[in-house]
Parts: sequence; structure tokens; C-alpha cells
Amino acid sequence: MLDRSLYQPSPWSAKYHETTCDVVLGGGAAGPGKSLTLLWDSIVTQAVIEHARMTGQLLEQFPEWLADLCKKHPIRQGESEGHCLHMRRTMPQLQETIDRSMRMFPKFDPHARYSKELHRWEFASGYKYTFGHCRESNSHEDYLSKQYTALDLDEAYQFEEKQFEELDGRVRTADPVLKHVKRTRLMSNPAPGWLKDTFVTPEKKGNIVLKRKVLDPLTGEFEWKTMLFLPATLDDNPDKGFVRDYKFKLLSKPAHMRARYLYGDWDSVEGGYFEDDYNPGVHVIKPFKIPRDWPKFRIMDWGYKTHGTCIWVALDPDENMYVFYEFNFRLMKDKEVALRIAEIEQQFGFWDKREHRSRLMSSVADTQLWEERGDSGVSKAQVFADHGVYWEPADKASIQRNAERVAERLRDYDDKRPPALMIFENCKKTGEMFSSIKVDEKDSLIPDKKSPLKHWFDVVAYGAARASRGRGSIVMELHEFDRPDPENDNERAPMASGFGYGS
Repeated sequence: MLDRSLYQPSPWSAKYHETTCDVVLGGGAAGPGKSLTLLWDSIVTQAVIEHARMTGQLLEQFPEWLADLCKKHPIRQGESEGHCLHMRRTMPQLQETIDRSMRMFPKFDPHARYSKELHRWEFASGYKYTFGHCRESNSHEDYLSKQYTALDLDEAYQFEEKQFEELDGRVRTADPVLKHVKRTRLMSNPAPGWLKDTFVTPEKKGNIVLKRKVLDPLTGEFEWKTMLFLPATLDDNPDKGFVRDYKFKLLSKPAHMRARYLYGDWDSVEGGYFEDDYNPGVHVIKPFKIPRDWPKFRIMDWGYKTHGTCIWVALDPDENMYVFYEFNFRLMKDKEVALRIAEIEQQFGFWDKREHRSRLMSSVADTQLWEERGDSGVSKAQVFADHGVYWEPADKASIQRNAERVAERLRDYDDKRPPALMIFENCKKTGEMFSSIKVDEKDSLIPDKKSPLKHWFDVVAYGAARASRGRGSIVMELHEFDRPDPENDNERAPMASGFGYGS
């Protein structure tokens, strides 16, 4: 349908064009060709259709349902109601994209005309392609009286959430063909804020359709609004020479820039405490079955109105730490948390069924567990013990010393040795902490004491302190009669955690 010598989409770009979700965010690393993909998206998905409706050509290349619609609803020259609004936050940021369109769009349609006054292309079919911007907070109001069939926001993190919602509300049409292909498409490099919270945080690995139920309260009818985050990497660029050169350019940049632009890390922040030590491409690993003879223990930082968290750690023969599972909780009573930990450890096979207790006898928790009374009047530590979950007080050395222990483990690797601290990719909040926790504003030697991510720092720090005592100090009882039955799915360690018995 489109001259491949003019625009040849990469496999990632083709996937971006083909998805039918209402709103799609393509984002992550720099360099995969995001802006070029966005420039062509509505051309590939709408302008080509309008050209076919006008000429009656290329219909055999469409899906049957679309070809039938185009035959049933033809248009004459200039009659198309299709209109794409392609935006950046400021007009100067659009100049390179406009220059590209000047070189490429006339080759797509020799009859296309560009208005410098309106910043708008109009194709022979009548399909319009307008470049716009939202420099000020209320600049979106200039577009609210219009109707669009496609909305493109490049570097979407720069837009305010209000601007996005208002502009997205103008993507509408009664055209019998275009209503089936109207779309809102976003591109962005990683950045904190509403864009990350809406599209990335729910499923950081992306490629999962998110659904939001939209209900009409008067009739009870509803539809689903669908959204998708489609991650991109530098390797998605088909020009391997460019990939190699740009990769080394990014490797020379500060840590937070490498994390965002090379590894597509949406959690990384400038001024992060671990930004010079933590590399998600190295420290975050895919789950694997941990050998049963590796010592294992858990660490907990209590929280009720604020978040609490519990992580499980294993040590390999070289005493490298693996954070392989996390359980995060809030507004749960001590008994509820104890029962949930017991349930998790029963699934893992860390539970003595005869004694009704955990085998992980060297686990550590914040000392407040012994200081606070539970609902039954005894200490929280005793409530946990009553349910077979035992703790010893964590080594609460100075925050600075604990932070140094963690940083030392992150730095301790080379080409021949793995890092001394690694995280399974299912431990999302732990990974977010390493990327996002900042330096404390009053003490540059420690992480931010007021950060909501401080709980995850504390459990990793307590774990590093416990691991520093060596594998031999960690008690984990193993009994032959309690080994999981490989024929019984209910007794296998859950694969979602990445944990199971190895050989």
C-alpha cells in the first residue's frame, strides 16, 4: 500500500502501526526511530485508506471488512474528513519533523500541498495533517473546536495530563470508515509523572493491553477503553551501524542518562543515590530455579498506614545476594501479614508441616516489631511467632554504613564475575527503589529518609548486613519428608516468583 523505498517500518514500528488499541504509548530508549514512526503512523493507517476510497485502488490489499467499507463509502477528491494533529510541546521542537515531512510527503502524494500559515498538509483525498503545539498550559484550547481522527503527541511526557485528556477528547468522527481506525498515539523517552503512572507503572514490561471500563450511568451501557505501552529499545533500529555508534555515545553519559536513554528505565531519576552503582541491565535478571542448598532468608520492614515490605533472599556459593521475591502490604494487621508470609513459604517449600512453622530461622525484621504491641496485647514479633514465622532483630547500623554495604555489592562485579547483589525482575518495587531513591537533601551520604521508597531500601540494607555474616550463619532446616512432590502442582514453588527446587 505504501512505497517501501519511501518508508520501510522496522518490526517494532510495524507492530506500533498495527495495534488497534485506543491509545498507545511507544517509549523507552532513545534511537529506535520513535519520531519517524509517529510521523508516518496516521499516513499508514488513515491517509492510505482515504486515497483508496478516492481512487478505488489498493483495495485488494486491505482486510476484507475494510475493503468492503471503502467500496460502500467512496469519496471524491478533497472530500476526506480525516485529520491528524501531530504535536510537540513547542513549535521549534517540531522543526526537524516538519523538515522530514517536506522531503517525504510529496513523494507519498505528488498532489499534496503544505500551508506554512496553518502548518498543515492537505493531500489529494482531502486528508489533512496539521502540526501543532501546546507551549502554555492553556494552549490546548486553540484546538478544542476542531475534530480529529488521529492525535499524535511526540515526547508526550512534556504535556500536562489535562492537555492530553482535552485533546484526546477531540478524536472523534462520524465517518463510516474512519470511525473504525481513529487513534491516539504517543511517543516518549522515560520520565516521571502522569504518563509513567498511566501507561508504564501498571505493567512495566509493556505489551499488555490495559482496559478501563467506561460506563453510561443513565443507560447502564458500557464500553472498554484500551491502552497499551509498547517498549522500544535502541536495538529496534534496523541500522546496526547507527545502533553501535549511538550506544557508545550513550555509554559515555551520566548514569541517569544511560538508564533512561540506553536501557529505557522509567524509574531512573537525576540525583539518584545509587545512580552511579545501579545498572538495571546488569543487576535485574530473569528468574531462575535457585538450588535448594543455597541458604535463604527473609527480611521485613513493618508498615501499616505506610507501606511495609518483605523480601526473600538467597546466597550463592560466592555469597552473592539474590532478591528473588517481594511481598508488599499496607493496611494489613500483623496476623494477616504473618498468615500471608506463611502461605508464601508453604508454596515455596520453606515450611515444616509437622511443626507448623517456617524453616527460615535466620530471618530479620526492623526492631519496631519487638517494640510495638499487636492487637492481642503482645508484641508484633510474638504474633508472628505464634503463627510459625520467626524473626531476629535486624542489624540497624548507621544508615550510611548500611547504604555503603549495598553500594559495595552493586559495584562488586566485572566481566568474569556477576554482581554481588542481583534482583529478579518480578521484584518491581525493589528495582524501582534502586532507580528512583534520591540523595537526602540534608545529608549527601545517605538515601532520602523521607522517600516512600525508604522501606525497600531498609529491607535490602538489613539483608546486606545479614548476608555479611556469611552463609554458615544462616539456618535453614531441610527435611526429606517435606520435599514438594513434583507430581503435585499445589506443592510446587510458584513459577511466577521465579523460584523452585533446582537439581
